[in-house]
Amino acid sequence: MLRTFVTLLFLSPLCAAQDLAELQHLVHDAAVALKSPPDGVKQYAMPDFEVEVTAKNEFNAHADGSTNTIYISANLVRLFHRAPGELAAVIAHEVGHLQDPNCKARGAKIGLHDNALTRYCEEAADFIGMQYLMAAGFDSYEAAGALGRMLMASPDQTSVVAIMIGRFTSDHPVTVDRVKHLGEAAHQVCEDRPEICQR
Repeated sequence: MLRTFVTLLFLSPLCAAQDLAELQHLVHDAAVALKSPPDGVKQYAMPDFEVEVTAKNEFNAHADGSTNTIYISANLVRLFHRAPGELAAVIAHEVGHLQDPNCKARGAKIGLHDNALTRYCEEAADFIGMQYLMAAGFDSYEAAGALGRMLMASPDQTSVVAIMIGRFTSDHPVTVDRVKHLGEAAHQVCEDRPEICQR
């Protein structure tokens, strides 16, 4: 009941952004921003990609490596329609998957499999996505903000038990771990590319 209430609470102000064409415009703008960093900053190696909004009734985004297309559900875009930096963070993460197609093979070589392998690749995409996000001029905190927004829309993941179980059974790293790793990624970007962080 509480989860339903919280989800409805966060979705209720989004009714103004129902039109798929409007949502497509939002993701297009975020994608262009990622591809066009400010003057004096070179974007990291990035595959050419497109982003499409789907009408599926879910909160999900995924990258199709066969077409270099990112599909993001309308409900997820609605969640971020007033937070363009957070939307850009979600897209940057998915571009990270496109940029690293050999992640699963690499993880398998070090003995990972099943959910552990998937978590490994999600963390790798988080790191690459942080590089894209910061090079494009967005604040690194937008990535953590995106995770926090999704967590508030699905609060059942916040219990200690859910966190501990998720570390072993989930196909994604639990949010608290992801935020920690995102912070480490942001520091690494600043060490490797100080011109990005001096703006």
